Amino acid sequence: MPWWKPTLRKDVREAAILSCLGEAMPLLFDLDRFLPKLLVALKKLQGFNLYSLYLLDEGNGRLTRRCCLGKGADQLPPAVAPGEGTAGCAAETRKTLLVQGAGTPPGFWEQAVPLLSEDRLLGVLLIRNEEIILPRETGFLQRAAGHLAGSIRLAQKYAAARRAAFEDELTDLPNYRYFYQRLHEEIARAKRYGRPLTVVVIDVDELKPINDRFGHLAGDAALKETARALKESVRATDMVARYGGDEFTIIMPETGKQAAESVMERVKRICDLNYRQGELDFPLPGRSYGLASYPEDGEDAVDLFAAADRRLYSTKERKLASGALNSPPRSGPGTSNADRLPPSGD
Repeated sequence: MPWWKPTLRKDVREAAILSCLGEAMPLLFDLDRFLPKLLVALKKLQGFNLYSLYLLDEGNGRLTRRCCLGKGADQLPPAVAPGEGTAGCAAETRKTLLVQGAGTPPGFWEQAVPLLSEDRLLGVLLIRNEEIILPRETGFLQRAAGHLAGSIRLAQKYAAARRAAFEDELTDLPNYRYFYQRLHEEIARAKRYGRPLTVVVIDVDELKPINDRFGHLAGDAALKETARALKESVRATDMVARYGGDEFTIIMPETGKQAAESVMERVKRICDLNYRQGELDFPLPGRSYGLASYPEDGEDAVDLFAAADRRLYSTKERKLASGALNSPPRSGPGTSNADRLPPSGD
């Protein structure tokens, strides 16, 4: 064989992988669609029996199977621990491994290539084949794994930046930025299909006494537990967000005022509980809320949110007048959160 043919074959296959990565880039931030395309490309270029991709779950330290292609896919475990099996050992040592007899039936060759980027372990590419995997194929897999790891790391950075921009760090709920984005989307959908929509603004009453008596960590715990209870109380189609401070919001698509009030009754039942953790034991603070529905209370995000916010303020005023609330509400409707709404469409 001429000296240049293996080099040409290597260059062509690597170019094919890079081309596949480029074509799949629009799907990069949806790994469940992006990763299978890469496995399909690898299988076309090499033709081994089985390709599987495990990604590291940093929460529990295990490798979780994200996609699999080829003969025997149903025989692979859904997750493995570091040091467990070929994939786990490759993850633990951060070295490419080649073993025989790991597959079913016995006699298969199995190769595991760690996915490394910026000195971080991201996962493992696992291959099984009935014939031995030659060194040149191992070299190609390692180069392909390097390209793949770089793409996965980029997707992870994007996901982390998106979480930081749209997720509340304390409660893990969507924050006010995502609330506004979703509110604009849901109003547009309600207009298009002529369906109702309700927005609820919730304020936690009397959080300060908890902070004063038990400390601010207890106040944070009360907010986290309230967030959990709110999310548990609403329907799957509803969205709970933390607006900021001690304020939460709920978007209820396809829901008018009467149905929304029924949901809020369920919220009250579930949220009226005690927080118990270690030596701490105190009832969760009460809540005041105001709601507004599209289209009768407003036809855009500013008007709809402002209407719900005014009703929240009125509720707190009534509680204060009746003695059910000790702390005064905000100084008046002029300090409404609606004043901080971004322009329509943001």
